[in-house]
Amino acid sequence: MGINATRCLHHFDSTLTQKKHSVLSLVASKRYLFSGSQGGRIYASILGASTALAGHTGAIFSLALSEDQRWLFSASGDGTVRAWNPESLQCQYVVQAQSDVGDILALAYSNRTGFLYLGCQNTNSETSDADLADAPDLRYYRVHESNVIPSSHFGYVYSLLLADLPFLGGQVLLSGSGDGDVKIWSANDGPLQPVRTLQCGSGNVVTLAVNEDLLYCGCQGGEIKIWDLETFRLIRSLPAHGDDVMALAVSRGHVFSGAADGVVKRWNRNFDCVQTAIGHRGIVLSLATAGPYLFWDVGGQTAASTAMLQQPASDLIPSDMMLYALERMVAIPSVSGRSRHHEDCRHAANMLKSVMRQMGADARLVYSKDEERNPLVIGKFCKTADDASRSRSSTRGKLNVLVYGHYDVVSADESRWRFPPFQVTGENGYLYGRGVTDDKGPVLAAVFAASELQDEKSLDVDVSFVIEGEEENGSAGFPEMMETCKEYFDKPDVILLSNSYWLGENRPCLTYGLRGLVNATIQISSAADDLHSGVDGGAASEPLMHLIKILAQLTAPDGSLNIKSTCCQLADDAQEENGDAKRQRKIKDQLMSRWRYPTFTVHRVDVSGPHDTAVIPKSAVAAVSMRVVPDQSIAQICQDFEEYVQTLFAELNTDCTIKITIRKTADWWLGDPSTRCFKVLQEAVENEWGQKPLLIREGGTIPAVRWMERFFDTVAINLPMGQASDAAHLNDERIRLQNLLAGKRVIKLFLKKLGLSADESPATAQ
Repeated sequence: MGINATRCLHHFDSTLTQKKHSVLSLVASKRYLFSGSQGGRIYASILGASTALAGHTGAIFSLALSEDQRWLFSASGDGTVRAWNPESLQCQYVVQAQSDVGDILALAYSNRTGFLYLGCQNTNSETSDADLADAPDLRYYRVHESNVIPSSHFGYVYSLLLADLPFLGGQVLLSGSGDGDVKIWSANDGPLQPVRTLQCGSGNVVTLAVNEDLLYCGCQGGEIKIWDLETFRLIRSLPAHGDDVMALAVSRGHVFSGAADGVVKRWNRNFDCVQTAIGHRGIVLSLATAGPYLFWDVGGQTAASTAMLQQPASDLIPSDMMLYALERMVAIPSVSGRSRHHEDCRHAANMLKSVMRQMGADARLVYSKDEERNPLVIGKFCKTADDASRSRSSTRGKLNVLVYGHYDVVSADESRWRFPPFQVTGENGYLYGRGVTDDKGPVLAAVFAASELQDEKSLDVDVSFVIEGEEENGSAGFPEMMETCKEYFDKPDVILLSNSYWLGENRPCLTYGLRGLVNATIQISSAADDLHSGVDGGAASEPLMHLIKILAQLTAPDGSLNIKSTCCQLADDAQEENGDAKRQRKIKDQLMSRWRYPTFTVHRVDVSGPHDTAVIPKSAVAAVSMRVVPDQSIAQICQDFEEYVQTLFAELNTDCTIKITIRKTADWWLGDPSTRCFKVLQEAVENEWGQKPLLIREGGTIPAVRWMERFFDTVAINLPMGQASDAAHLNDERIRLQNLLAGKRVIKLFLKKLGLSADESPATAQ
């Protein structure tokens, strides 16, 4: 679980003690800490002094404070709820529940609707119209029968929680019960309507908390169940405590839990326990937070304790929200293609979705039918600028820009990094960390560029986002998920991505071409078992020797491929790319090899049996790849590759067998620098950096780009933000802070200029 006992909740400022009765409930306002006692009194404490609020005749099981802190509500075992003025500490109104409800164990108040929700011992849920400001003379309420939901659960209703969840239609009420269920109710204007039931299993659900779009359920037995509220999936069961989890609280993105074992724990966004407070002799029954303080009560000790939350620097919100968001994103090891990082990838997707929503976008997740695939994060910032603010009238209407990127990363060997890979570290103007340049940093730059324009009422285009979590894994599942949400994006006029790098360190670039990719394996096997080279060497077929001979004949001495379809006509743009006669031949040849020529690479060779110099392995397999270029056909190259390897194998005249497997393919991409959108992006780059960008290609592959061009029948443009030394996929990945901030400004200016030229199609050549 990763508990570090030396990192406890520190600075115990005070212990607030009641003389006779246990503390059962807590809530903190800006001025007071309110504690509800078993003896029926509420204590308002400040600077160690307490004032008793009398009126109830039963234990105070729950306290709630309205969002505007104008009202304090207390629920009691006497079957009533009292409404208090938290400044004057005077009781203003009393709400009487229906008869025979037993104890009122939970309550929640909605500022939005004015409704007060009660969770009762007799399994009922009740609603009272508690819009107290509209009825200043009325001192008593009684819950009307029409507002009672009989047997809303098959157990005591222990916990109620209101949450604003736009993807569920607005405000919802969550109720946790002794039947082991959590029910979700629509809590907008009007009666409660059931939405969903989440089954947490056997045992009571005692307490609830929502952190971003995740629901935390504190359960009997010590478990915390964590649900994704957008998909209603149980994503984690934490064995959190040695006894029942009695209380949960959220502060600054972290979750705190208190249990019957007397322990308070703090959980980070990766569901790791990072702090703990131990040594209490009673049950922790309630938690409350206020600013940097955490309060908890201890049953049987008649006391409430206070602790200062020592926030790591990463949790303190800085002035630059983009860097704060990047810090949070990099902290999640969202490595795709690794089952042990599957939950991390989901966490990264949820966090990105939350960031986009906080920045003003409509954002949601799209899941694959294959639960092993990571979800897409899709979102949209809508046009905010008035047509009257344009420099000229537009007859074509608003444009639609689709931003593509990815939140997944490749793995990192921490022992070979100078800095922790999953932590943003600044040094000499650079930010280090896995994903800062590929591709979390550029994705966030695009999000914040669109958000700033929206805030300034200057967004003259619709900006949609599709951020995938499988790009480093060949974009597995991407087409299938895109098919399910195509209508969300309407018809994009242009696709913008930022997943490339400058040619050097100082000159900005625009990338207009990428090579395609074919990944394959060649396996040669013998019918015999592994043999001893001293006994059978020279007499038996050797699969590894055959494999080496085949691999050696796939390329010519100059490195070119011998496969026929790789030698056919390539896209004829040599004149355009060779136009600078002064360019040194060596540099030109190097760039041509990196960008325009197909390649063949042997990545590794594995053999069966022990890796012993006396063993002839019964099988050998090579992992190989080919980079393909415009206008080569991926399908034709795969076919010719298999045929050529089969031909070479047949020439060996061996009794071994061969198996050729095409593991993965991705098409090449060639942009068009003559289109209007490309020209606008050039202008934005030149405006930012004071010099025209170089137009370059890259030898790498981004599987989704060409597919999306065909899928949406539009064009794509690629804006590199980082420098050649960014070390994407390598140790000490980094991005210069100047480049990241400049990249955001370039995208912002590009969107603004594109909106002003809405009469002209972005895909049209100029």
